[in-house]
Amino acid sequence: MFVPFVGAVHRHLKSWSLGPVLQCLDRFLDEPAFRRTLIQKPRAFTRPQGLYSLPVTLKTFLIQCLAQDHSCRTAVATAKDRGWLPPHASPGTAAYCRARDALAAEGLQRAVEHTAQALDAGVSDQHLWLGRQVHVVDGTGIALPDTEANQEDYPQPSEQKPGCGFPVLRLVAFMSLATGAVSRYCIGNLHDHEQRLFQDLRAQLGVGEVVLGDRNFGTFANLVLLKRQGAEGVFRRHQARGAGVKRLKRLGKDDHLVRWQQIRPRRTPVWLDAKVELPSTLVVREVSFQVTQPGFRTKSVTLVTTLLDAKRYPAWALAELYFRRWRMELWLRDLKITMDMDRLRTQTPARVRAELAMFLVGYNLIRTVMFDAAKMGEVRLELLSFKSA
Repeated sequence: MFVPFVGAVHRHLKSWSLGPVLQCLDRFLDEPAFRRTLIQKPRAFTRPQGLYSLPVTLKTFLIQCLAQDHSCRTAVATAKDRGWLPPHASPGTAAYCRARDALAAEGLQRAVEHTAQALDAGVSDQHLWLGRQVHVVDGTGIALPDTEANQEDYPQPSEQKPGCGFPVLRLVAFMSLATGAVSRYCIGNLHDHEQRLFQDLRAQLGVGEVVLGDRNFGTFANLVLLKRQGAEGVFRRHQARGAGVKRLKRLGKDDHLVRWQQIRPRRTPVWLDAKVELPSTLVVREVSFQVTQPGFRTKSVTLVTTLLDAKRYPAWALAELYFRRWRMELWLRDLKITMDMDRLRTQTPARVRAELAMFLVGYNLIRTVMFDAAKMGEVRLELLSFKSA
């Protein structure tokens, strides 16, 4: 029954084009604190004759990331067409590149978090999961141009011969289950374990927030560390976790409290700080259910969680929550395929970090437009197409 309404919302999205996205960016640029974090070289934006102010540089950079043609020349031409630059401005790209390099990559990363927080601030209780803010975690790889600088910081896979591969950046991100926005992220290279990058993100979680992820993140250490800081976790149980498990209490059908014993590895994992002391046992909850939905290869799933209250967090709610984890795979596809971010184009690590952050800012702004459109049309956010937006 929502199909005609959703179609109408999509028509509004298409007619708006990039207008609402740019308006969202303007709204953030009105905040002085937000502007200060973005500038690495203040003098670059205070020259009397400078054509590229901070707003013009950011908008041009955003257009460059969102356009089908990601070249600097096309970005400058678009800025002239939109009236951000005077008609007599040179079509050359040198001034734009200098202004873009004056942006702080760390500031742009904080801009990603800022746009996500602003979007989450408008989320009502009905968008939360049982009153909890849920972050979905996952990782992916992004190819980079084959330059010496990129190879040094983000070396290509070791099984590839030199000159036959591309540098690869590893991205691990939290995405809001309620809005789909990238709330936090951490980057490394292929030699950086996803678990190590996850620790940097985990440390920023607030009390009561929930992390939802696949079996890669549901380790004994992660569950212990989440509980210590007042956060919670819901993960698929790793297939290797079998020994050292003792059932303590039956909470319902295929729903048990169990005691995990720490399986001490032969050597401490590289991603875990050697100073961290872990207990020998941990009480967690395991929930098993059968998958009957067509299209899923997996027929049986066992979840492990630190949410031990079966009345407040029933087994069926946990099962539904885990199915919603698949949305992050679709959101990453929106980023890498729809936005053409599967391979970045800048030649140095500093520019790579800035380009990645700008892509994520653009993604969050598009999600903001979609969220506003869903509220206006009174439809569920997941019924709107990111590509149409």
